[in-house]
Amino acid sequence: MAYFNKRETAVPVRVTTALMGVLLVGLAGCTAPLRPSSSSDQSGSFDQPGRGEPIRNFPYKAGIDFAHLENDHADCEVAASQRVPQSMSTQSMPAYTVPEQTLCNQFGARTVCRQTGGQVTGGQVYTIDVNAPARRQVYELCMTHKNYQFVTLPACSRGTDLSTQGKDTVLGSFSSSTCYQVFSSGGFAIGED
Repeated sequence: MAYFNKRETAVPVRVTTALMGVLLVGLAGCTAPLRPSSSSDQSGSFDQPGRGEPIRNFPYKAGIDFAHLENDHADCEVAASQRVPQSMSTQSMPAYTVPEQTLCNQFGARTVCRQTGGQVTGGQVYTIDVNAPARRQVYELCMTHKNYQFVTLPACSRGTDLSTQGKDTVLGSFSSSTCYQVFSSGGFAIGED
């Protein structure tokens, strides 16, 4: 099991949930440096740890510690950003106008008409980085050249307590029982279910 925490330099090392989320969000778009996940650059498909959801496309390499993972991530992110710069495009959703209708009813000498429709839906304007998919491919290729594999890390089952397992500071071999657990202290561990 690997414990990570950027705040401590002694063993065990633990990654805080926020920092892990930042790493995952940064990896997702390969455009933003590691920073809080509240940034507007959340263009990826990474889940935040701690929700019980699997973490998809996690860069995994047996025998590596978090400092090396973070270094390799930054190197590949910079390389991808340099090779495939942002290209922002402003686009809009199609707009639709509900056709207008006038319905009239006659009551004796009196005619009552009701008009419906005319509402416009859609038409929202948004900005997208059209190079994000290509930059993601360059990032993944760079990490693959550094011998990382992109895996899905499931949350450990409720009965698993990774805090009682060994306190390694490096990732072990990946297997079908590899999972992650977030602790109430904010620490994040990867181990075996």
